[in-house]
Amino acid sequence: MIDVKKAIALAVDSLKNFYAEPVSDLLLEEVERSEDGKYWLITLGFSVLPSSHPGNQFQQLSAALKTPVRIYKAIKIDADTGEFVSMKIREAQAA
Repeated sequence: MIDVKKAIALAVDSLKNFYAEPVSDLLLEEVERSEDGKYWLITLGFSVLPSSHPGNQFQQLSAALKTPVRIYKAIKIDADTGEFVSMKIREAQAA
């Protein structure tokens, strides 16, 4: 069984290995164990400069202004082995 600090480190390493663009302002947003205790569910937030490809209006405006976009990724780590299981887009919820 891996502890929470090890799970977070594995999630950060996974994100950096999979994400092609440089990230900045990497922050731990959320950590929880799955209800069955088999997985660590870790949300990481970071900023990237938007690309110029078509997207929604916010992305287009952000690209034009060269302002960073905040992205959130939900990463699932096996709690027993520390193996990476998945990475999904996590939408920010309105306050």
